[in-house]
Amino acid sequence: MATKHTVIYVPGLGDTNISGRQKLLSIWHYKNIAIEACSMNWQVNEPLADKLERLVSRIDTLQSSGQKVSLIGESAGASAVINALKLRPKALNAVILLCGKSQYPDRIGTHLRHKNPRLYESVALSHEYIQAMPTEHKAKVLNLHPVADPVVPVRETKINGVRNAKMPSFGHATSIIFGMTIWSFSIVHFIKGQGSK
Repeated sequence: MATKHTVIYVPGLGDTNISGRQKLLSIWHYKNIAIEACSMNWQVNEPLADKLERLVSRIDTLQSSGQKVSLIGESAGASAVINALKLRPKALNAVILLCGKSQYPDRIGTHLRHKNPRLYESVALSHEYIQAMPTEHKAKVLNLHPVADPVVPVRETKINGVRNAKMPSFGHATSIIFGMTIWSFSIVHFIKGQGSK
């Protein structure tokens, strides 16, 4: 019997209510792959270490039960999964960035910084790690971006040395929905390919 594989989905901003995202995730019916969500609670003013600990703790729990673990980071959630990759590189099978904001913290507006107290810090940390990320860690990363995105510009999502792939979609929210539904087969193909290495 194949080893069970759990994918942890990390939402972006506005993650105080993720019922809509959970409905999208509920359509996933891939053999031996389960998917669940882990919120960073971006609007809550708590230390970034506490936010990341929720994710890392879940990774550790799943791995200790014998499961393979992969992450998907949506928008700002991309910074969180990159930071988790830095903390648990050996525990993670694959990391997928979906319309990801994982770089260029200085381009985050004042309003977003104020509303989401640890957003800038998380993106700054992931940006720093991306600059020094080892080749073997980059091989675990699939970066999905749309044709055009007015919220997170495509040029800001691309990362040298990882697999950057363009989805046939436009816009931010629409591309996230597209990626988690119609394009989910591409995500699963990458995950399973990583697992066979």
